[in-house]
Amino acid sequence: MNKGSEKLQTLYRYAFGLLSPVLLSLAMVYAALFFYDYLQQHEQRNNREMIKERAELTLASVHSNLTFASQFTYYGNIMARDIESCEPASFSADLLQNAISRHFPEGFIDKQCKTWVFSLSRGRPAALFGKLLENSNRRAFEMLTEKLLEFANNPDLALNQINASEKFVKSVLGEHAAPMQLGRNREGELTPVVFQGGHYFIYWRQYRHDDKPFAVIVSLIPAERVADLKFALSHIADKTFKDSKRRFAVAFMPVKELAYKLPVIVPSQLASAAEYRDSLSGLLAKMQKQAQAGQAKGSLKQLYEIDDHLFVHDMAALDVPYDIIVFSAKPATLNHRETGILTVMSCTLATWLMIFLYFYHKTGRAGLPLAVAFRILFVFSGILPILLMAALAHGLIEASYATSLIELRRESTEKLTRISEKSDNLKSLFGYNISEGIDDLGLHRLLTSNRREDAEKAYELLRHRLEKMELAIDYLYVFVPGGMSELAMHDQRIYKNAKTVMDLFGPAIYTINKRYAEHWNLPDINLDASQKNFHTILDSFHRTFLEEIFMYSYEKEIAIKFGDQSANYFFTVVLSEGGRIKSYAGFAVNSEKLFRNFLARELDSLNVSETNLFLAAEELPNSEFTIFPFKKMNVLNSRIGRNAMDFITRCRTSLYEKYFNTRDHTYIYSPLNNNRYACGCVVSLAGINRERNLKRLALVCISVLLICLMYVMASFAASYMLSPLGAINKTLQSISRGDLEQGLEFVRGDEIGQLAGSINQMLEGFKRRLRLGKFVSTTFDQSLAASLSLEESKKARIINGSVLFSDIRSFTTLSEGNPPEAIASMLNQHLETMSAVIQKFDGQVEQFIGDAVVAFFPDQQPQDSKQRAISAAFAMYLAHQSIIKTRADEKKFTYDFGIGLAYGQIIAGALVTPGRSEFCIIGRAKADAEHLEQLSKQGCHTRIVLRPELTDAAAKCGFLCVPLASADFFELVSGDTRS
Repeated sequence: MNKGSEKLQTLYRYAFGLLSPVLLSLAMVYAALFFYDYLQQHEQRNNREMIKERAELTLASVHSNLTFASQFTYYGNIMARDIESCEPASFSADLLQNAISRHFPEGFIDKQCKTWVFSLSRGRPAALFGKLLENSNRRAFEMLTEKLLEFANNPDLALNQINASEKFVKSVLGEHAAPMQLGRNREGELTPVVFQGGHYFIYWRQYRHDDKPFAVIVSLIPAERVADLKFALSHIADKTFKDSKRRFAVAFMPVKELAYKLPVIVPSQLASAAEYRDSLSGLLAKMQKQAQAGQAKGSLKQLYEIDDHLFVHDMAALDVPYDIIVFSAKPATLNHRETGILTVMSCTLATWLMIFLYFYHKTGRAGLPLAVAFRILFVFSGILPILLMAALAHGLIEASYATSLIELRRESTEKLTRISEKSDNLKSLFGYNISEGIDDLGLHRLLTSNRREDAEKAYELLRHRLEKMELAIDYLYVFVPGGMSELAMHDQRIYKNAKTVMDLFGPAIYTINKRYAEHWNLPDINLDASQKNFHTILDSFHRTFLEEIFMYSYEKEIAIKFGDQSANYFFTVVLSEGGRIKSYAGFAVNSEKLFRNFLARELDSLNVSETNLFLAAEELPNSEFTIFPFKKMNVLNSRIGRNAMDFITRCRTSLYEKYFNTRDHTYIYSPLNNNRYACGCVVSLAGINRERNLKRLALVCISVLLICLMYVMASFAASYMLSPLGAINKTLQSISRGDLEQGLEFVRGDEIGQLAGSINQMLEGFKRRLRLGKFVSTTFDQSLAASLSLEESKKARIINGSVLFSDIRSFTTLSEGNPPEAIASMLNQHLETMSAVIQKFDGQVEQFIGDAVVAFFPDQQPQDSKQRAISAAFAMYLAHQSIIKTRADEKKFTYDFGIGLAYGQIIAGALVTPGRSEFCIIGRAKADAEHLEQLSKQGCHTRIVLRPELTDAAAKCGFLCVPLASADFFELVSGDTRS
């Protein structure tokens, strides 16, 4: 492999160990930040929608209390609930004055107002005295209160009593007062009157206990105060700001045409800061322009964002020249929180830098260990798609939740809408049952006799029949050709309304009778003076107008609505006898009782489910807006029930559905055709919340499971790939240390298995070469290890050192006298033992010459080989003594050997021929050692013979040397165990 390719692979390894985990972790961090940003945007959308819902709810509340009159009614109802919670016996002027001070803000009831309070004893009012109460005209207002109570509570008043009472009320409150309307329909509301030449609005209200009145308040409010629109709007702005705990504020911007004339109205708490007020005025003007542009495009009640403020705009009532703007400072939850991608990325890089430094300190190499790098690569590569899957799955879960929420809203809204649709079908019951009643009760004769008594009898019979069916008939009128018209009713308090309706239908019946008279001989319908006036007015319309009025009500129901109250249905029949028309009869039926019963049944049927709560609220005759009775009313004592009632109350003037979401419930408001009632429902979100939470939990569990599975798979893959490499590395390190016993035992069919097989084959080759190496000079081995190539190792080299030559005595004689196996065993033991001793003292076995051993001890320091060679020779002597002792004990033959030692220069190199190569050492020192070994036969002690220059080294090793008898050489003496 060339150097360039090797550097490229090294660079790739560093890139893999350094860059791949860093890049993958950065990709994971980016994906996590992207997912976090998505969650943040989702939360902001939800918070924005919630703010819009709250703002629209605030708008609905402002609409319901936009004028001074509606605000006065609101506070009056609150005070009435407080007073009615007390026992009647505890009622006093002081109690009422305290209640006024507690519940009515400043500017509503004060000394400019005229207020009377009456306690009732046996139904008769008695005036009370107090600081805020009027003492003048006490008797007149006692009588006025008595008349109003009769109008409100007594259905058995005779017509003459009604006329007398109305005359008195008009004498007090002006000729244009409507006494019956005031008594029956205007309790708890402000009604314009004239008192003593001044213009006022009268407010009167009964206080009841167990549905029986025990006190009455009557108050006259100056008309200029009621007409003070700025005061009313300023009050509702301050109240809204306070009630919302300063979260929302209401401002009133004059319409474009009157912007130059009318002031901008904002809460006084904000108007007190001049700088903020001016800035706010600019924001409101800018927002109003945007809202007007939005209205031109058909978008209403949008949530606008301008300069860190949120605005919702709506038009006020037709008689209020202002636009309503609900606004608030932009909450922190809608601000986009920066994810700090640079900071997070920097922290990630710093973390990896610390990890790399740790592993560099531990391993001394740059980058991660291969096993760690592989695990990170596999784990991070698996986590990335898991994160993407989790993000997509979370989006699907939230989309599914939003769809389920919309579906719950739709289902509940449809149920509420069906209540209104079904109520429209109630009118068909009247015509059918009236027709059936006329036939079943035989009312034909009574309705054609032209006698008042018969008309009243027919009315009573029909009224009782319809009451059994929960239907109510208010009155009937009869027109007989040639006779007088008759009007029959039970409650004389409605006489004037009934007479007006009869006068309206009279000209229509007169006209249609004239048309029939063209074909049959019919006398004219006699009209009274008021009916003739109506005929003169209505006849001036187009030619068939009066005929159409009759035909619209002929044997079918027609509704006429009076004011803001429920509609009355009219049904007209023509009675004939012998083909000749005898009379025209009209029936006026009040739908109130039928509607209440119908509404109660609908609520009970809808409230079968435990998850949703359907309820309705109604406006009582005293203007109190309260809950409509139904079976599950006990739920109103809970927080959910109170929230639902408050929601419906605040939205009751809205013509459209309203929604308000909390964490656990959705509140829905739906208007009814009868605007005295409003209905709504509380939809439990427990089911879809539980479903979403289960889906979220499943997503988390699946994600964690996949991550754990990915980690296990990554660990397995890394182990499968890297564990064999670790074993291979360990085996190669053992081989490098000379341990050839560590083989690779795993068997695999892939490339790693092939590599392991090759290493095992190489190991076997090493073992064979090692066995052969016992017959090769170790000097040659070291020469190969130190050389760069085989050719260089063949060159001869001069080395200083000590040469040891040992030989076994009489080996030929021993070979001839003993079996070859015994000789081979003895020789192998001897050579192996002597070789081990030589190597122990850093000697090198150069040659085995038969039974002789040639060893070389090279100098590591100048002449230091002498001591090692002497020590090795003596150790060989001791090892030989141990061997022969063991053999003697085993009854085996023994043998002797001698050693010669010499020091000097040798020449080490290879002897090469075309057919053979051999590494050997030659030189004077080798020849001297061989000669000295021959002389060792003369020795008497250790038979270790050495040259004189080695005696000093022997002395340093602690040995004594004695000269040989026949030569100038010495024998090592110290340590001779045979002596």
